[in-house]
Amino acid sequence: MGSPMTAVIKTLLDQAFMAPAGVGLFFCAMSLMEGNSMQEAWASTKAKFKPTMMANYMLWPVANLVNFAFVPPAQRILYCNVVYIFWASYLSAMASNKGGDEDDLQRLDPALAHKEL
Repeated sequence: MGSPMTAVIKTLLDQAFMAPAGVGLFFCAMSLMEGNSMQEAWASTKAKFKPTMMANYMLWPVANLVNFAFVPPAQRILYCNVVYIFWASYLSAMASNKGGDEDDLQRLDPALAHKEL
C-alpha cells in the first residue's frame, strides 16, 4: 500500500487545496447553471461554503487516509467512488437549499446543530 507519511501528505494536500476549490466551484457552478447572476452565485457559495467544508473535514480526511494507507492502488478509485456517493448526496442537499440560512444548513447537517457557524 503506502507509507503512513505519504498518506498524511497526500491527505493534507487534498484537503488544503483540492477540497476548498472543489466545494467553491461546485456551489458557484450550480448556482450559475440555475440561472442566477454571478453576485447571487457568490452569495450562495459564501453561505454554504463553511458548513460544507466542516462536513468535508469530518468525512474526507479519514476516508483519504484509509484510501492512501490501506486500499490497494487498483481499488482506490472504486473506494473513493463509493464514499463519493454519500458525499454527492450531501452536496446535492446543500445545493438545493435556496436560502443559505444557517438554520436550514444546520438541519441538513445535524453534526453542526450545536456548533457555532
